[in-house]
Amino acid sequence: MCVYICIYTYVGVRYNAEKFQVGKYYTTPIFRFRMKCHLCENKFEIETDPKNFDYVVVCGASKQDNKPKPATDEMLSIKDDSEAERLSSDPMYRLEHGVKDVEKGKEAMPRIQQIQVGSSYDTTSCYRMLTSL
Repeated sequence: MCVYICIYTYVGVRYNAEKFQVGKYYTTPIFRFRMKCHLCENKFEIETDPKNFDYVVVCGASKQDNKPKPATDEMLSIKDDSEAERLSSDPMYRLEHGVKDVEKGKEAMPRIQQIQVGSSYDTTSCYRMLTSL
């Protein structure tokens, strides 16, 4: 967001920018881009951050923070090595977890079906609507 006029510039918007290589992360170059705001005379700089697969705003703008929220109990969690080993070696532990997974699947099924119905739409009707214009 431009700090002078508080207008957002979205990721992926094409700009004429000055490009400088300011360093390397292992063998990946780190670039800095200097651009002019499309609505005012403010210049801002951003820098690539290959370590975090992101970019960093250096000056002249502020970054909107829209990182994903941390995992909750309802989301899948990555099992550590000890739990994976116990799942493979202990049949009772595997059975208990299988029952819990089936219960979670049954609880989530109405929501999954709702998402599937909402995401499917008829593209031919969109085409007919657009051609009638």
